[in-house]
Amino acid sequence: AALDAILGGATNLRQAKGAGRIFELFVMTGLAEKLSGRGHDVWLQRSDGTRINPGDANLDFIQRGGGPAGIPPASAGAGNASCIGFQKTGSTQVWEIWNGVQFEGRSGAAHEFDLAVVPQQVGIALRSGGGTPFGRPRIAVECKDVAVSGSIDEMRTLVARLYDVTILDAHRFHL
Repeated sequence: AALDAILGGATNLRQAKGAGRIFELFVMTGLAEKLSGRGHDVWLQRSDGTRINPGDANLDFIQRGGGPAGIPPASAGAGNASCIGFQKTGSTQVWEIWNGVQFEGRSGAAHEFDLAVVPQQVGIALRSGGGTPFGRPRIAVECKDVAVSGSIDEMRTLVARLYDVTILDAHRFHL
């Protein structure tokens, strides 16, 4: 229903399996609905960068499933993971909301974020040849639907991931 509201028509959802991925989709569409309610133009977008429009023959929104990965090239076609695009009315900046994408950190390690908000220019550059974005997204969201609080080790791991993907000019040491 949330995807249909964004599109303004019936959407064919090809969602990933598992409660975690379903929760990611719930948070992703909830974010899009809030943005729309606050004056942003919001749309569904295929993996090749084209928008999904209400009258299109292909109305598939494909949620990224399986293991985290990079962004496939547009030449691979529209059959890979979709994303949600948005732009504030009157602004020239366009953004994309991705799920389950790995980002490369300064250490060379790949780090997955459940949801990531990135400038559309990053998506365009990656779709030209495919790959993994370097650095951190503008917004990174970890989705946790649990009955108890996370452990201190889980929090340390998240902070370490964020530190690794944050591009720094220099480290400062305190004596």
